[in-house]
Amino acid sequence: MPKARTWLWIIVGVAGVLFLCVVGVVGAGYYFFKTHIQQATVTNAVATDTFNQALARFKDQTPLIHADDNGHVDISARIDALPTSPVKPTDLYVLALERDRGENDRPLVRVSLPFWLLKLGRRKMQLGGGQDIDADLERLNITADDLERIGPRLILNYTRSDGTRVIVWTQ
Repeated sequence: MPKARTWLWIIVGVAGVLFLCVVGVVGAGYYFFKTHIQQATVTNAVATDTFNQALARFKDQTPLIHADDNGHVDISARIDALPTSPVKPTDLYVLALERDRGENDRPLVRVSLPFWLLKLGRRKMQLGGGQDIDADLERLNITADDLERIGPRLILNYTRSDGTRVIVWTQ
């Protein structure tokens, strides 16, 4: 009888440890989400100022990726022809403003992703805030390592006719 009780305690202990691990992973995911993704409702004037401030650091720089109103994307320069930067970016930033619905307040989303996260898994990045742009970095022959090599740069500056606006940059 004592042998059966020992196995029961082992099973309960292992189940408890697994439960605590799951709770820890969920908690870490929630923390990551809350610290890297922010959404706010802003006026058009505040949104314009926010985008202008973000673009100011890339004053005369042409975006690496161009997109038209139909969502077709292409790359403006060969990645291998771009010079290697002495400064390595640590994060990829996305600033997206939802389309204009004729209201003064619009949702503005800020996302920051650490480069180590970009290097995990597939290298597909959806640009356009869920709108019609889907840029596959593999198809464009751009990797996270390439973005890291060329340093801080404006990746995309996209404005649709309906007022949707997205900029993506590394810093």
